[in-house]
Amino acid sequence: MTAAFSNPIDAFLLGHHVMSLAVSADGRPWAASVFYVPDLAARRLLFFTAASTRHGDALIRTGAVAAAIAGQERDIARLCGLQIEGHASMLEGDAAAAAQTAFIAAFPEIAGMTAPLWALSPSMIKLTDNAKGFGHKEVWQKQT
Repeated sequence: MTAAFSNPIDAFLLGHHVMSLAVSADGRPWAASVFYVPDLAARRLLFFTAASTRHGDALIRTGAVAAAIAGQERDIARLCGLQIEGHASMLEGDAAAAAQTAFIAAFPEIAGMTAPLWALSPSMIKLTDNAKGFGHKEVWQKQT
């Protein structure tokens, strides 16, 4: 199977489930953590959030988003994490229904969630993996 981003990035995304989103609206930055499910076939990350939240409102306005995904490693020599730049959009109709099925398969406890489902489509991902050498980085860039 061909990697969506790269084998190490795909494996990292599949091995985690919480990302911190960073947005900005009206010159005011904001960060929020959300559960996510990777949809590698579509090169996107799915997440729920209400449009009425501060980050949901910012995403509706611009869609511009940055995200970080990291474990809670205490040994700096083993620190590993992702930084993502991209665009998020609210899913609707059949696209939302299909994505919700994938999300519920990963997190059955969210069945019945009424918040909108979103897709973060990365334009750039940087994986930092100190286990491969301090500051080791791998970058995936969307081809335009």
